[in-house]
Amino acid sequence: GFYENMAASLTGFARHRRRMKDLKALQQPVSVIWGEKDPLFGAKLGEELVRALPDGALHRLPSVGHCPPQEAPQAVAGLLRGLLGRVALKEGPGVFATRD
Repeated sequence: GFYENMAASLTGFARHRRRMKDLKALQQPVSVIWGEKDPLFGAKLGEELVRALPDGALHRLPSVGHCPPQEAPQAVAGLLRGLLGRVALKEGPGVFATRD
């Protein structure tokens, strides 16, 4: 149920520091979208994530809590469009072409 999933998520989060070094291997652009009012995870974690990413960007959403896609869908959609633009610039014009 909900509480078991939350406990598993928090247990995984407690181990995140051991995995932060793995983020350095990511070469694609990454957007970290963070609600400034998140009651579960403070903004410092978002900052730490972005520092570990070679091409990361932190986007803080004021007055948003733990679920930015539900709380601020228009803002998140705009940030994702920006991320896709960054990917297209980095990878080239055919990056989003469909493959048969």
